[in-house]
Amino acid sequence: MTEKKRKILQKIETISRQEVIDAIEDFKRWIFEERRLSENTLISYELDLKIFLNYLFDSKSKKQITLVDRRGVTHSSNARIISTLRNFYRFLNKTDRKGNNQIENIRLPKISKPLPKPIAIDDIKILIREAAERPKKTWIGKRDQAIFTILYCCGLRITEALSLNNSDIPVEDTMLIRGKGDKKRMVPVLPVVHDTIKQYTDLRPFNHDRDDPLFIGARGKRLKARVVQRQMEEIRRDMGLPNTATPHALRHSFATHLLINGGNLADIRKLLGHSSLSSTQRYTAIDPNRLMEVYNDAHPRAKRN
Repeated sequence: MTEKKRKILQKIETISRQEVIDAIEDFKRWIFEERRLSENTLISYELDLKIFLNYLFDSKSKKQITLVDRRGVTHSSNARIISTLRNFYRFLNKTDRKGNNQIENIRLPKISKPLPKPIAIDDIKILIREAAERPKKTWIGKRDQAIFTILYCCGLRITEALSLNNSDIPVEDTMLIRGKGDKKRMVPVLPVVHDTIKQYTDLRPFNHDRDDPLFIGARGKRLKARVVQRQMEEIRRDMGLPNTATPHALRHSFATHLLINGGNLADIRKLLGHSSLSSTQRYTAIDPNRLMEVYNDAHPRAKRN
């Protein structure tokens, strides 16, 4: 957390009434327990609320009250902040606190979602090999190799992979994954996934109980996403790959490579754990020439006598 964010969080504690602080804490518990949102989302919601409340309670400010200072703030950030405020005031109404129905009249900015950018298969092979060979400790290299492999071969989000425990290690050709909103889905597990996980678990120095985290850091605690992201940043820089080559891009690559090789969009949606088909349909805009080849080869109406 930056020093600026830390000061914001401290300031609200000193200027806000206790009932407001209690409402925020209750709201956070509701988000975590009822809506099953991630810890990162929880932190973002809290920060958005406290920035907004700081602004409202700042008696020295002479500016017209707005949701955020829009300089340098993206449409997606504005949309998230407005969404946070809507959810917070809805929660206040739901819990018989004083709300503000006018918040519903604020329009969300239009957000153009960028298309997923997959990584070429040959580059993924190099990424996984580099992940295994770079760390000084062999077990950490095998850990990173297993993570990159499971992200690509199973199409997992990085948070899903890092939330796995030893009890989740697959013993057959499928694995149960708990995704966003605690939604469960089954994903296939290739032999290479079994192999890389076993190579890693055979070498790691601790955490062998069933309820312990599968992927751990150097001190035995559950591995943080930032560690994996930083490793990917170093490898992609040396390989000359774009900044879009992130751990999440391995999940995009999983879906895209399935699609361009004839995978069914509805099945891919299930594998990814998307709540709606529209999220998965974004992949249809990728590599149209290859998609047409698949269509012409596979669709019965496309074949000529």
